[in-house]
This record gives sequence, structure tokens and C-alpha cells, in this order.
Amino acid sequence: MATLTGWVNRSPQQALAYAREALKVNANEEIWGAMNDTGITQAELAKRMGRTRPCINAFVKHPVNLTLGNLAEIAYALGYEVKVTFNKRRAANGDGKHG
Repeated sequence: MATLTGWVNRSPQQALAYAREALKVNANEEIWGAMNDTGITQAELAKRMGRTRPCINAFVKHPVNLTLGNLAEIAYALGYEVKVTFNKRRAANGDGKHG
């Protein structure tokens, strides 16, 4: 049985694909966490953003096409700001290199 780490380290392309998906998951978790912390529902978020509830639902449940602008708009409507940081990646072997 292959492990996720094994799959990710198989090629630079797979490592990048994983990084993209991990970023989407992280953004989704941050949105849900902020909504939970503030008690703001999707309906209220839609109202604050001037969007429809289905649009907000698409952002928070399927953040496939979530842009940085959309993310900033969501954060602002929730009373937050977005801060992007780059963290040095670590490979399974610990040397920070892939491939």
C-alpha cells in the first residue's frame, strides 16, 4: 500500500499537485473556522458581501476557483484579514528538496 508521502515525493509535479490541494483545504478550514468563531452563517456572509448564498456556498464548500481577492473579501466580511506567508517546505527525508 502506497503512502501519501511516497506519492508526493514520486515527482515534482505530484508534490506541486499536493501543495495546491493542501492550500485549498487550508483556505477552506480558515473560512469555516472564522465563520464558526464569529457565529456568522453563510446567509449572513452572503448579505455582507452582496453575494447570493449559493455563491458563498460554492466558495466555502468547493474552493476550487477561490481567488486571493475572493479570500480577502470573505475575510473582510468576517472581520478578519488574510496574511500570506511562505514557509520552507520539508520533504519526507527532511532535506527540503523534492524530486
